[in-house]
Amino acid sequence: MAIYNTPGVYVEEIPTLAPSVAQVATAIPVFIGYTQQGPKLTPTRIDTLLDYESLFGKANPSAFTVATTTDANTKISSINTVTRTDSGTNKFLMHYGLSLYFRNGGGSCYIVSVGNYSGQPSKTDLEAGLTLLEKEDEPTLIVLLDAVSLPTTDYYDLCVKALAQCRKLGDRFLIADIPDGNTDTFRSKIVGNDLCYGAAYHPICKARSPTNTSRTTSASPTAAPSPLPCTNGRRTIKASR
Repeated sequence: MAIYNTPGVYVEEIPTLAPSVAQVATAIPVFIGYTQQGPKLTPTRIDTLLDYESLFGKANPSAFTVATTTDANTKISSINTVTRTDSGTNKFLMHYGLSLYFRNGGGSCYIVSVGNYSGQPSKTDLEAGLTLLEKEDEPTLIVLLDAVSLPTTDYYDLCVKALAQCRKLGDRFLIADIPDGNTDTFRSKIVGNDLCYGAAYHPICKARSPTNTSRTTSASPTAAPSPLPCTNGRRTIKASR
């Protein structure tokens, strides 16, 4: 029933026949990867980013080194370079992927957490999540977010297994990436009779990430009073990408 917020005269048409086609969700994606918290290896349906953060937490903060220079006259510091220092160890993408998904109009989806941020992405963990997914009927799109951080051989093997599941069940589709950017290698590694059950996006999209969240500051011993607490030094910040 319609809800009217202002007084007036309204005409509301009531259909006498049931609609011939009922509106249903055409695709329910499932995201498999690592989360800050939440139920492990338990497919969980969510509807918003708030649902995700309430159950599974937020992103793993990244560490950056900021090199600054202070003007001798004005005592005002300016930033020279910002360098991320944990790119080799902090490879968790789940929260960022979900954030972009909902910001671009995404709806209900499933989350399969295979662990937290204490270790590194592994093929064994992600395979366990993929195997568990086979028991779920509703998901129709498989997205292996944190799998792109695996060695390429492990990643391709995981994709082949996901395609096999899609073919076996006949009700789902794989969305894959080409993490190293080599399309020829991707085509040679992803082989078999299940290719019609998947698609790959290339090249990988890169987005600017916010850095104005939680941070820790380490000042140079030669720091002088200024907006940035260091002179010709460096400081380390931790922020969500």
